[in-house]
This record gives sequence, C-alpha cells and structure tokens, in this order.
Amino acid sequence: MLDDYDNFIERGKRARDRLKQQAEDKLEYFIDLGLALVAGKDKLRQETGVNGFDPGSRGFQIYKEWLLEVEFTEYTAKEREALERICDPRHIKPIREWYAKLSGREKNSISNPIQVWVRWQRVFGGATPKHGLTLILLSLKANGAKNPHVHDEQKLSTAEYIQFVVSILQTIAKWDNIDIIETIDMIRNEIESREDLPRGRL
Repeated sequence: MLDDYDNFIERGKRARDRLKQQAEDKLEYFIDLGLALVAGKDKLRQETGVNGFDPGSRGFQIYKEWLLEVEFTEYTAKEREALERICDPRHIKPIREWYAKLSGREKNSISNPIQVWVRWQRVFGGATPKHGLTLILLSLKANGAKNPHVHDEQKLSTAEYIQFVVSILQTIAKWDNIDIIETIDMIRNEIESREDLPRGRL
C-alpha cells in the first residue's frame, strides 16, 4: 500500500471534497477515504516506528499531526474508525453488495460512515466469522430474544432499546469468543445512529 501512498491520499481528498458537496452514492467515497486513512497509518508506522495509535500515545499524537497535514480533520474518531472498518478487505465486497441493493431513498438517508457500518451489521451475514454484533443478535434470536434488528418494523421505545442493549451485554459477559471492546463499540455506534434516542454523552 505504501507504494501507492500518494494515489490513496489524492483519491481520499477527492472523496472528501465530493462528500462535502453532498454526493450521491457515498459508499465509494467512504471507501476511498478509509483507504487513505489506512495508507497514512501504514506510512507513519514505517517512518516513525510506532506500533499503534491509541489515545494518549506517541502514535496518536503523530497521527493527529498527520490528519492536520492531509486535511482529514473534519471526521470524528468514531467516523474514522467506521471508515477503516468499511474498507477492510474482508468487508468491502459484502458491503458493496449490500449497498447495491438499497433503494435510492435508502442511499440518500446515509450521511456518514457510521451509518453504513451499523446498517450493514444489521444484515445477517454481515459480521466477521468469530465476533461482532450481528453474531450476537443471531444467537439471541435463536434463543427467542426480542430482536429489533430482525423486526425493524417494530419500533422500540427508548426504554425498550436500552433494555435490549443491556441484555446483549449480559449475554456477551458469559462468552469467551467475543471481542468485548469491538462489540461495545458497535453497540455505541448503533445507539448514536438512532435518531429517536435523546442526544447526550455516551
């Protein structure tokens, strides 16, 4: 990827500009942005020797400076995380196939990469093989649990949705093959994507 670094960054900047202009069919632009972010991290790892980019680390500070340099600062940490997940080689093809089946209205309702990631996770088969929110939901469904992702037409109240999230956390606490941090991130993204829930710090 490093050999094509300049190309990835240029494509990412074009995608950023098109998204600012409210481009339709946003997925390919999200993918180009995600690939640019991944290329940037790969370059920083090679040039600086950092191993990760966790908040508070040296790598995180270097990454923040790089984001300023390439002018990708308008995206939140959660949006950047979603962009990188979308462009993961394991995810691009199935996400593209899912997106292609959406109606024009459904595509236009997507305004940020978090919505792409969360909505794709609602589609069974969208989870990675060993963990993910979709896998948990499938298990809960098999056990007869009420599932808002299976029955999207059944609008849950805020209290019902929070109760459902609590049931997920209680379930995964008993499992040893689930990436807990990633799953909690998925749940947080899901909550943030629900326009009917009250806004506030999560």
